[in-house]
Order: sequence, then structure tokens, then C-alpha cells
Amino acid sequence: MPFALIIAGILLILVGYQGTQGQFFTMLLGDVPQFGVWFVAIMVIGAIGYIPRLKDLSNAFLALIVLVLFLTHGAFFSQFNKAIGVKGAA
Repeated sequence: MPFALIIAGILLILVGYQGTQGQFFTMLLGDVPQFGVWFVAIMVIGAIGYIPRLKDLSNAFLALIVLVLFLTHGAFFSQFNKAIGVKGAA
């Protein structure tokens, strides 16, 4: 987790240094619709994980959120079928 935060911080510093924040957030919102809602949900569930008795529940919900994001917004199966050359793939 610390590495992800360090990478995100470096990315934000570079974007800010280049003055391309508007383009960055426009691209981010285009890639993941309702980015703010998903971000807040992940942060709240991650914060709940700091309570020792709720850590397993928090991890399960985080895995569920990642799975939902992966399957719905990533269009994984259509892209996967396209990549391996299955006929009839969109």
C-alpha cells in the first residue's frame, strides 16, 4: 500500500509540475466513470480495515469492489476475446 501511495504522489507532483491537471482528471474521469464515488468508497472501506476485528470484512469488500470495477468498467471479457482472436468478439 505505501508503494501505491508513493507512486500516486509522484504522479500528482509530475502532473502539477507540468500544469496538466485538467487533462489528467478529464482522462481519469473518462476511464472510470464516477471516479469520485468509487474513490470515496475504497477509502472508507480501507479505513474500516484499520479496526482489527473488521479487517477481514474490509478486505472482502475491497476485493468485491476491485472485481466489480474490473468486470464492468474495464470491459475485460470483450477485450480479452479480441486479444486472443475469438471470432464474434466486439
